[in-house]
Amino acid sequence: MAKTTVDVDDEILAEAMRLMGTTTKKETINNALADYVSRMKRLEAPARPSAEDHGSCRETSYLLRSPANAQGLMEAVARDRANLAHASKSYSRT
Repeated sequence: MAKTTVDVDDEILAEAMRLMGTTTKKETINNALADYVSRMKRLEAPARPSAEDHGSCRETSYLLRSPANAQGLMEAVARDRANLAHASKSYSRT
């Protein structure tokens, strides 16, 4: 581990130590950096669908091969959207 000298805001460092439950500046800074890197890696990682989502997509893809099924699905989506809009308006009036 390399030794580095930096100017750190004492108030922020003290608050970070309190929140983390750490007792040294070194531990606090290393934990904060590790947490930051971990969070950024999770944000960079592509979202992977669950097995259930994958199965649903495959089923929908299969069903959409039939024009009649595709039409039925589009009609169901339109009904759901209309019902959602109606429910939203009803809720906002109360």
